[in-house]
Amino acid sequence: MNVYFFSKNLNLAYLISSELEKRKFSCTPFTKQEVIVEAIYKTKYLPDIILMDYTVFNHNFFNIYNLIKKKGIFLPILFYNDPCLYSEDYILNWQIHLEQIYQMYLSDDIKNSRNFVKQYDSLLEALYELLIVKGLKEYIPCMQKPKEFPSCYSIQNRLDNPFTDNKDITEVKQLIKKIKLKQNLAFLLEFLYVNKNTPVSYRKIKMHYEDNNMEIKESSLPVLISKLRKELQKESDCNISITKNKDGYTLFII
Repeated sequence: MNVYFFSKNLNLAYLISSELEKRKFSCTPFTKQEVIVEAIYKTKYLPDIILMDYTVFNHNFFNIYNLIKKKGIFLPILFYNDPCLYSEDYILNWQIHLEQIYQMYLSDDIKNSRNFVKQYDSLLEALYELLIVKGLKEYIPCMQKPKEFPSCYSIQNRLDNPFTDNKDITEVKQLIKKIKLKQNLAFLLEFLYVNKNTPVSYRKIKMHYEDNNMEIKESSLPVLISKLRKELQKESDCNISITKNKDGYTLFII
């Protein structure tokens, strides 16, 4: 099987091509867009497939299939690191991509499209071994899994009742009791504390007061914050800091 492999990463392009050659595939590496475009236009013997890095061009402004249409040919292209996954199973995901390409450009006959994909099974297995099993995906754009979203930035946490964390409530209530904080300042501190590390706008503070049948004026909030800071500073062991920026007030544990 004749394969073109296109990536702007020189090391990756030649490594994958070399490994595919060892597995009895004829593979030509490309690292420049103008070179592979010229190869498609001028070669008498087109490859059976092009394995292409999804990031080699901006898909909003360039469609490689439009280029192929102008030549009047059908040439399957598999973006092996396409971030829009149909399945966590990479081989199945690649198979679906190839099926869709066939149905879009040749025939919508499902049976024929599946037979078409079968010819690439051994290539996809080899690609899976190299990229996934051997861990090369860690060095390829769009293939790394994102880190787990920090809970402190979770929109769900910010929408839920801010007093659902009993541990936080216990800690802050102990602090309030220790420094004998007045009720109006204690109420504000509890709200900022359970939203710690997250900017809290005046609007959100006002909504919290209203939800508890209380009122607060925007002009009075800076005064309350100032009083709260002074009370906290009186406690030598207190590790709470309250800052203000354009997004609102943020309580930090320092």
